[in-house]
Amino acid sequence: MGNKGIEISDRTCRVHLVALVKWDQVDSALEFFCQMVKWGVDVSVFSLTVVVNGLCKSGEIRRARELVEEMAGRGLKHNIITGNTLVDACAKRWNFEELELISGLMEREGVEFSVEMYKFLIDGFSSSGKIEAAERMIQEMLEKGFKVDSHLYTLVINEYCGLGDMDRAFSLFDEMTKRDVSPSAS
Repeated sequence: MGNKGIEISDRTCRVHLVALVKWDQVDSALEFFCQMVKWGVDVSVFSLTVVVNGLCKSGEIRRARELVEEMAGRGLKHNIITGNTLVDACAKRWNFEELELISGLMEREGVEFSVEMYKFLIDGFSSSGKIEAAERMIQEMLEKGFKVDSHLYTLVINEYCGLGDMDRAFSLFDEMTKRDVSPSAS
């Protein structure tokens, strides 16, 4: 690229990264990203997130986390979008061991959990049968001042009903109505 008069920058390289990920060439995207770092390109968190997203979608969550850790060691901190991508992948694949490592990484880097992250976690925990963990996420959201919508409450209530724990289901339903959250029809 440099020999052809095209500036080698994060912006020009990112186009290639996006295309590689789009066409499921994730290993090539990771290799190209690493080459960008070797070339001394001032890599952006956007480019990092493109590669992390590709790795996560292909089930390579550990490799995605390791890339984020490596780049943090080089001074490139991930952002909330990168964090959302990692958390969503863990929740969808029920990879809670990796989630613990990612949570630790986020804490070390000062990236706060967002409403979206909590939604991913509540969905993942409730669908995997970790209902108490899902309910803890609702409580954490409330403690942080986030609004918990009826969908999130319903996910947990439905799981309690499925387990036959009607006392917990009714208790959570009561809490929901006390917080002026209108029950959904689902």
